[in-house]
Amino acid sequence: MKVAITGTTRVLGKAIQNELCGKWVPVGFNRPKYDICCPKCINALTEELKNPEYRVFINNAHETFCQTEVLAAVFNLWANDSSKVIVNINSRAKYPNLSKVICTQLLKLRYHIYQIV
Repeated sequence: MKVAITGTTRVLGKAIQNELCGKWVPVGFNRPKYDICCPKCINALTEELKNPEYRVFINNAHETFCQTEVLAAVFNLWANDSSKVIVNINSRAKYPNLSKVICTQLLKLRYHIYQIV
């Protein structure tokens, strides 16, 4: 079974790829051939993922909103196949104040929900 992984040239992606060696066949999809911000490259990635040997897609590479576009493209390709698994890795650690903003918004939302109930 093949596992497709974006972003295997750096720490986390490389570690995932190394961990999967021996158990599965991890295949890295990296720049420049598979630049996640390039529509032609995303098409090339999805064409490759049509190969039935691929069962898992780990979406690790991140570049602005491009990671979400890759996720949508692969989801649309695999949506009707329950044997396929998509793992999307992201973090907001780069934006330390974002957590505070989200928590504040969630508290406001929770307050409004309690008001309705």
